[in-house]
Amino acid sequence: MLFTNYCNYNFSNPDYDVIDRPNGNQEYLFLYFQTPMEVRLNGTIYSAQPGACLLIPPHITVYYRAVCHFKNSFVHFDGEECADLIAHYPCIPLNKLFYLSDLDSVNRILKSIYMEYVTKNEFFEDAIDTLLRSLLTQIARQLSTSSVIPTDILGLYDIFQSARLNILTHPEKDWDADSMAALTHLGCSQFYHYYQHFFKLSPKAELIDARLEKARYLLLHESFSVAVVAEYCGFNNLAHFTRYFKKKFGITPGHYRMKQGISTE
Repeated sequence: MLFTNYCNYNFSNPDYDVIDRPNGNQEYLFLYFQTPMEVRLNGTIYSAQPGACLLIPPHITVYYRAVCHFKNSFVHFDGEECADLIAHYPCIPLNKLFYLSDLDSVNRILKSIYMEYVTKNEFFEDAIDTLLRSLLTQIARQLSTSSVIPTDILGLYDIFQSARLNILTHPEKDWDADSMAALTHLGCSQFYHYYQHFFKLSPKAELIDARLEKARYLLLHESFSVAVVAEYCGFNNLAHFTRYFKKKFGITPGHYRMKQGISTE
């Protein structure tokens, strides 16, 4: 389990204040600067703009000072799994400034961690553990995305993520190339090009996969006939549904249900 030893959210120190810990901390420290700072890393002073983030491992010198106003959010955390968990995300740099494309999502998590830490409601330690893991995952996702997507189309990536969520949340809809492309206000060829570029799969392939996963759930948990399941999942042709299902799961929908010992009667 991960634990928070100290944290604060949108915290202000006096102007020009300095944080100087030559021996560092006993735990990991994540910092999100909301005002310009000067940060010393490995003996070199760097300028940190508002929005800069920093993850400092234990026992590493911590030094930063406000250029003028001082405001940041931070969380000190540790736990037996910390080192292994952070190593799981090699894209997150240690003791090096980095910037994220979606700071709002990170700041919301930091706010939730702070609220749990202060109120200490029932099961707050479990909630903090979950939030810290979510924080690291969110940071890693953003850094991983920004490393492979040029900055000039990162905004377009966000639009496509929203469209993708809409499509995959409602796979039963009668989606075609035009209706999917319309979600991004692009033509079909551009839509397919960027979708494949961003997600490494075609929109049709992801849509079929989402429909099949929904179909498998319905076959396991509902008493609908195979034909009804196919219709509810957006397959207008039962033969096509059966062929796709067998290709993915190695068995026909009817045999899949029988293998699970489920009857429709």
